[in-house]
Amino acid sequence: MSSAYTPQHLYWLGGGLGAVTLASISAALQWFAESKMPTVKTVGRDLILGTILFFLLLQLLPESTMALLTGILSFAQMKDVIATTAGTVIEVVAVDDMELRVGVPNF
Repeated sequence: MSSAYTPQHLYWLGGGLGAVTLASISAALQWFAESKMPTVKTVGRDLILGTILFFLLLQLLPESTMALLTGILSFAQMKDVIATTAGTVIEVVAVDDMELRVGVPNF
């Protein structure tokens, strides 16, 4: 595996996605519900809260969160591959190994 796929990079990617998601939803709701422009203070607050909420979710559901981030990253790479090979038919085979874990979760 290359260094781009290490879990530490996925943590920062997830924190950034959580921050941007919460800030954009909050800004859109403020724009449409209250009909006023979001301030830098509220957007900054929501960026910090989105990052904190992601890392809290990572502590509560570590395997699911990492699986979600890996799926998002592989989808983004698949989109880039399809965009670079426009006009060429590519067969994408997805292999999903389901694993059943029984017992106390290892946090």
